[in-house]
Amino acid sequence: MKSSEYMRNIKTLIDAHGVEETLTICEEEASELIKALTKYKRARNHSEQMRRKEEALEEMADVIICIDMLMTLFGITERELEKEVKKKMERNLKRIC
Repeated sequence: MKSSEYMRNIKTLIDAHGVEETLTICEEEASELIKALTKYKRARNHSEQMRRKEEALEEMADVIICIDMLMTLFGITERELEKEVKKKMERNLKRIC
C-alpha cells in the first residue's frame, strides 16, 4: 500500500498537468525507458554499462510514478493491478514451460 502522502503527491501532479498532459507524460516516460534499455544493451564496457544501468533506474522510477498516476486516473486499485499482474505472469510462465 502506498503512503497517503505519496498518493497526495500523485494527485497533485495530475491536478497540475491535467489528464491529457499526464497521459502524454506517461507516453514520454515509457519511451525514455525504452531508450535507456537500448543504450544499456549497446554499452561497450562495464563502466558504460553501469552508467546506463543508473539511467535505466531513473527511467524505471519515472515509469512507476506514471503507473500510479494512470491507476489514479483510471480508478484502478492496487488489488486490481496485482490480479492482472498475476494473470499475466501465469500466462508468460506457461509460454516457456
